[in-house]
Amino acid sequence: MPVEWYERYATRWQDYRLPSGRQERQELAEMIGQDGRRLFALLDETPALAWVRNVPAVETLRRVWVQQFYADEPTVRWREAKDLPPSSGASLYAL
Repeated sequence: MPVEWYERYATRWQDYRLPSGRQERQELAEMIGQDGRRLFALLDETPALAWVRNVPAVETLRRVWVQQFYADEPTVRWREAKDLPPSSGASLYAL
């Protein structure tokens, strides 16, 4: 796990204050999206972690990530509310 992930995610989100500006919130969301992409890539590329991909919480996290982000190369973009896919079809979308 990268050190910066611990610094970013060690604090519970309930105890965290989101940035007040729209641009700052967008940047935070896209950083979280990049971290998610990196996490899923590590899980997909590491044979010893293959079992983790089938953990229900990880499957849910992947589904939510796909609902919330576009994975256009080379960047990750946060979806706007009008662009969110239906929650029932999120498993159909690929990372």
